[in-house]
Parts: sequence; structure tokens; C-alpha cells
Amino acid sequence: MKYFIILTVMIYYICINDLYAQYRLQNHVDIGKTNISNGLYFSNSTFFDYTYNETTFKIGARVDLIDRTILNRFFSGLDILVNQKIPFKKMVLNISIQYFMHLYSQWITENNGTILGILTTKHFELLAGLHFRNIHYNKMGNEFNLNKQNIFELWNLVYGIKYNIKPMDANWNVGIGITNRDYFVINQASNPMIYLDGKYIIKSQLTLFAEMWLLKAGVMNISANYYGSFLRTGILWNIK
Repeated sequence: MKYFIILTVMIYYICINDLYAQYRLQNHVDIGKTNISNGLYFSNSTFFDYTYNETTFKIGARVDLIDRTILNRFFSGLDILVNQKIPFKKMVLNISIQYFMHLYSQWITENNGTILGILTTKHFELLAGLHFRNIHYNKMGNEFNLNKQNIFELWNLVYGIKYNIKPMDANWNVGIGITNRDYFVINQASNPMIYLDGKYIIKSQLTLFAEMWLLKAGVMNISANYYGSFLRTGILWNIK
């Protein structure tokens, strides 16, 4: 009887909380080419958000459907993020803790941790944070006795600024930004990426978006070289 009462209370608590919870699904594809991709690549990323009050839990994964690099992996990324939203009168501050894993190849795995702050105003998004990275050989690399080769990067700066031509809550919008952070990747501070994006809200629960990214190598140097570019398109579905 005691366990039945506990189970009933737990189910009731979950159901009550569920009335105030929100769920969102995001899916997008990337099509692009870089100096090392051996032609076009094509990947798909899927994210699921669970939001209760002002706290969001997010998990995502990426698969590479077309990848011509040597020893590539089909499952190439995992992302876990917890975000706390702090609304103010005319702006919103989001504080996030994130872990993501980038599986470069069958030999190399990259583990990343970030602490981020994103300030959103009527037209601007400002991003600042710290990034920690560990690159190491996985099981296949261990077969060649490479398991002791590890690279650690501490206190890498994460930054970004974006301007939207319309207010954030508009039905459609176009923005331009520069940052060293994207899904499953954070570049060195000296290698920012430039992007142009747009969105269109079909209805309250469904949003279409598209982005065009330009990747340069050595942007902070005297001479910057073209590295690659890609097109991203996808949907945001507010399930509840």
C-alpha cells in the first residue's frame, strides 16, 4: 500500500508539471564543402528540447549521410545542454552549461565543455563564454599504441554577435552574424565564422529556417584564406 501511494503521488506530480512543460523538436541538414572534405558533404542533426518554467534541457545528435573523408564515422556528434532563461524588461539573458562530443573519425574523438551567456535584445544577440576541449585517440587509435596522446585546451574564448533586421518575435526575420561557435564545433578565437540566416513562422508551432555560413582560415592574420562554406536548412516544431 505504501508503494502504491508513493507511485500515485509521483505520477500526479509528473502530470501536474507536464501541464506547464514545453517540448520542441529541431531538425536540420547541412550541405557544404571545405578544403579537406574531398567534395560535398551532407549531414543531418536532430535536437529535442524539454522546458519547464525557465529551464531547458536539450539533447541532440548528428549523423553524416555523405562524408568522403578517410575513416569517417556515420554517427559524428552528441550534444547535451542545460539552459536557464532570465528575462528582464527589455532583454533576455540565457546562461548555459553544455557538453558535446565531436567524432572526427574512427581514430579521433573530441570532448568539449562550455559555459555560455547569451544576451538577447530587440535586434541583437550577444554571446560570450569559455570553452574546454580534450582531443584523444579512441579504441581504434589504441590498437596502434596511441592512447597516451591527448591534447587539452583550456579557457578558449567563445563569442558571437548577431543583428536581426526585425524584432526577435516577428513572423519572419533575416540576420547576419559572426561567431566562432556552431553546432558540434567551436573554433579557436582567431577563426570566426560569418553567417546569414532567415526564418519564417508558418504557424505558431512550426518555423522554417535557413542559414548560409562562410568559413575562413586565419581571419585574424594579415591574410585570410577561404576554407569552406555550407548551407543549412531545417524546421523548428513546438510540439507543446
